[in-house]
Amino acid sequence: MRLSENRALSRFLKIFAGASIFVNSFGPNRSRPKIDLPLPKPTTKEGRSAAEARLLALNNPTNVVYPGSLLGVGPAKNPAIRAAKERLQARAGDGISAEDLALVGRALEAEFGPEKAGFGLRRAVAERTGQLDEGAITWLQNSHASMGRQVAILEHVLTSHLAKARLIDVNFDGQLNGGDVAWNKGADGRVNVQQISQAMADRVRVGAAVVSACLEMHQAQHEFAIAPRQKFSSEFWRRDGQLSRYATFHLKPGAKASSAMNDVFVNPDAYRFECATALVLVYYRAIQKLIGDSDFDRLMGDLKIGPWEYEADLQRFLMASGRGDQPATEARAQELKFGEYTYTKNWAVSWWGWAKGCQGQNQIRLDEDLYYAHSYALVGQGDIVARENGARVLGAKTSASMTDRQQRLNPQLLAEDQER
Repeated sequence: MRLSENRALSRFLKIFAGASIFVNSFGPNRSRPKIDLPLPKPTTKEGRSAAEARLLALNNPTNVVYPGSLLGVGPAKNPAIRAAKERLQARAGDGISAEDLALVGRALEAEFGPEKAGFGLRRAVAERTGQLDEGAITWLQNSHASMGRQVAILEHVLTSHLAKARLIDVNFDGQLNGGDVAWNKGADGRVNVQQISQAMADRVRVGAAVVSACLEMHQAQHEFAIAPRQKFSSEFWRRDGQLSRYATFHLKPGAKASSAMNDVFVNPDAYRFECATALVLVYYRAIQKLIGDSDFDRLMGDLKIGPWEYEADLQRFLMASGRGDQPATEARAQELKFGEYTYTKNWAVSWWGWAKGCQGQNQIRLDEDLYYAHSYALVGQGDIVARENGARVLGAKTSASMTDRQQRLNPQLLAEDQER
């Protein structure tokens, strides 16, 4: 081919590329999916602040002195248990209130002392969960069942599985496990009490750990950076040697995985990263809190973190469903529980929107309409959609929307807690 033909071909390709960019940037693309769902409304600043304050309070519970489990406590032959049952029976009437529990508790303490009175009251209450009113449940949670001081956030995540559920630790062992009780009141005023399965208890525990990790990330206020400009502390991390993985960091030899993860939150100014890396950090932090530092060090000794870059142990604990190339239906969106991941995709992103990182948003659901998304912190779905729609091609008719893809941590990871 002669030189003039080479130049002509090069000029043609440049013109073709320019025309493609022009069409893609200034005209609607009919191949994009049609989004029939109504656009979610952006949240108000006041509403977002109130939801954020409530969640942060859930993640910082008051210290309840745990009084001891019912496990191994004898049956009704124990005189304190027998007396507690008799006194509650006398006051049960239209239900058991917080005032009833407080009065019975004081009477038992006067007769048997605090420790025996506490065991007696808890045993009697465990047999009458269907007669408790909501105030009585709050009194129990504040006075007798700490659940590792995380009962509030566990109960919050449970409500995304069982609407308006309150949590009762029926054996008062300080843990959420199968056999504990979910309490709620229907529209007709009738109280419904049901046992929580072990599978549900495990899923709620994992979801609560992810929500807690998101809130911890939010409070640390790490700086956002696109992938090539990510930074991790050189004390614990080394950058990947491959140019294609420049944004990925590995644990340094001799460093403990738990210490490196702690440093992310103790020294946030030493770190900056984009949203996919933030979610990898969230998953690792949740696992660390669930299985403890010793087992985390054993399991994650080859720790690596980057934009959806992680080692094999995290990979085997990720459960995904749905497709990322199609929008979620309204019913599918409601399947997303608190502590679980999805993605909002900008189906008509422009080339300049892509360059700004507005092709979509990784997010974890924390509340009814509150998500953790690193470039935003805590945000409503309507706010995410509004920002993505502001970076579409000119004339686009297709709105950004939540995709069908969802992801969560597999509760099987709880079996790795070998130092209990």
